[in-house]
Amino acid sequence: LATILVRSQRSNQGTASRTTGKRAVGLSFAATMSATTATSQHLKNLRVASLLPSTTDIVAALGLSSHLVGVTHECQIPTGCAPGYPLILTKSMLNYEGSGQGDIDAKVKRAAADAAAAACPLPSSASGAENVIADTVQSLYPIDREALKLANPTVVLTQNLCGVCAPSTTEVKKALVEGGKSEAGGVEVLSLEPETLEDVAATFVTVADACGVHDRGVRMRDEFLANLKLLTDTVSKTTDKKRPRVLLFEWLDPPYDGGHWIPGMVEAAGCEYIKIGSHSSPSPNSWNGTKSKQVTWEDVYEADPDVVLVACCGFDLKRNIKDALGAADRLGKLRAAREGRLYACNGDLYYARPGPLLLDGANVAAQCAFEGFDERVAEAVCNLNFAPKQGDAWEKIDVAQATSVANGDIEDMAECWAKLHQKACEEGKTEYADPATGYHVFSEIAHKKRGKCCGSGCRHCPYNHENVKAHLKADKILQPAFLNVRADGASMVVPESSKGSPDPRTVKIMFFSGGKDSFLALRRLVRQSNSEEPCGIVLLTTFDATTRIIAHQEVHISNVVKQAAAFDVPLVGIPMHRGTSETYVDRVRRGIDLIASTVGKDKDIVLAFGDLHLSHIKQWRDDALGGYALEYPCWKRPYASLLGDLEASGVTCVVSASTTDVVKEGDVFGRELYEMALKNGVDAFGEEGEFHTLARVWEVDRRQALGLCTVKVDA
Repeated sequence: LATILVRSQRSNQGTASRTTGKRAVGLSFAATMSATTATSQHLKNLRVASLLPSTTDIVAALGLSSHLVGVTHECQIPTGCAPGYPLILTKSMLNYEGSGQGDIDAKVKRAAADAAAAACPLPSSASGAENVIADTVQSLYPIDREALKLANPTVVLTQNLCGVCAPSTTEVKKALVEGGKSEAGGVEVLSLEPETLEDVAATFVTVADACGVHDRGVRMRDEFLANLKLLTDTVSKTTDKKRPRVLLFEWLDPPYDGGHWIPGMVEAAGCEYIKIGSHSSPSPNSWNGTKSKQVTWEDVYEADPDVVLVACCGFDLKRNIKDALGAADRLGKLRAAREGRLYACNGDLYYARPGPLLLDGANVAAQCAFEGFDERVAEAVCNLNFAPKQGDAWEKIDVAQATSVANGDIEDMAECWAKLHQKACEEGKTEYADPATGYHVFSEIAHKKRGKCCGSGCRHCPYNHENVKAHLKADKILQPAFLNVRADGASMVVPESSKGSPDPRTVKIMFFSGGKDSFLALRRLVRQSNSEEPCGIVLLTTFDATTRIIAHQEVHISNVVKQAAAFDVPLVGIPMHRGTSETYVDRVRRGIDLIASTVGKDKDIVLAFGDLHLSHIKQWRDDALGGYALEYPCWKRPYASLLGDLEASGVTCVVSASTTDVVKEGDVFGRELYEMALKNGVDAFGEEGEFHTLARVWEVDRRQALGLCTVKVDA
């Protein structure tokens, strides 16, 4: 019983962002709902307390944010709320950030068991009396009584499924009575318990009716259902392939499959949902509304899904990526993982909450299921106006690499896959057995026999992934490849001044991490090229092949692709594979060779870096990359000058990683932070590794960002 309560609640109500006060993402229906204040007395007096993240989303989508007086600690606060509102009405007794899934599950099960044991008629109750939760059982999300009293709601939105996972109707009514309120006194307590997508859509009307805006709820429901049908029709009209069989993990430790509306979402995405433990091949929507349940890994392996989504309840994309990599030893045994069809998703926003964003979640399921399987479908669903983007809502996970690292790195074995591949090629073989998984991998010889890039992002593609879809390259490439090309198709940026040659002899490769230092170095290169020494410019970046994260900066490669697109500067990405005999320099030289072969062998190649003053780093680069001319545009330049140039660019730089308490992740790097760092004895530019940043260059005009508004080069 405890397990049913726990998993039903996880599926039925969801937990939202772990950051209180975060701005809500755009809701699909918000634009269609009029937020104009009605003249009815009901709306004038309307004060809504939402005790579920899902109902907060619904209220916002109905255009009623200005009437929202209270939310949970986990809700994302929508725009348009009244000054001073909403108040935070709950708190959590769990530490999600510092706990593993196994620990969280155990705590919730204990609380659910206590609640289940206490749920019985009081001894003095007559036959048929309402079951209640004993006062001694504490909810994991207790209500702040004082805050609820101050909120003074006229409508309270809650649930009555589980007495420990979210405030129950009984707990809400008790808190209202303690605050001098009751339903009889004009407070309506509304309990929502949807089980299917159709039920979820119906709750839009239910909430709208309680708030006196029936027509808005009807429009919202109808548009939600119409868009679900549009998604299904888009998939069915675009492909004639067999429906992919999809499994969604709602929890990993222990494993739980998705329940309630999750099967319906997958079916709406044009896929077949796998319900673990069933050996039948059901008709569409057979599992819609069925409860989530705990399963065994053996049952998961037997089910053998084509596509696996890790969308654990209450966890955002970053946490689900982390936990998926942490479960790499188990997930890596799945055929879907070996074939590159394992994905982490933002389970918090798009799957756990029974609200309007489930539509977006269904689209995410379609994007993942058809990515690399039928690109026509992937592209078609991406073009719908309710399509969250890769990097924001989902990412592909390579657990094979994580497994090898967790097991001590393949390079510690007799042979790593790089050596095995080299041996296979020397012997003329078209494949070799991967030492981590035992599965066969095509060699470069096999790809050359095919005669072209297949577009799947193969490990040993000799064609630099030229046929991988542009919007998928950052996620798929395993060899150096262009991640961004100029709008005019040119392979490099050339000077814009009249002094510049349209085909300069020198090409400078800017090693670009996305932070302020490399950004400032790029600005200086561009200015020099337009005023002193004409040259072509290409960006180059390295990132982890498994996590797709840029080392030290702790930002996803998609951010640097976004920067390059804003600059309109070509970018080459180099995935760095862990656990191989290939060194950093080996991989970098591959990327340099790709650029050299693209711009022309007759060009003089110069490598440029954003180092500021660390001599040992500069010396290492000089030694390791001998044979090339190296430049350091910002070397030994005064910090005050660099700060002034950054301010002149108008670009905001946000701290993406920090190893000091003085500077926090999310802080904006500017004069105030610069001076604070100096006062606290921290390198003001974080050159010793104290902190790293991401330059949000896409927020300003390209010419201003690159320093093209003037050709002056500061001293």
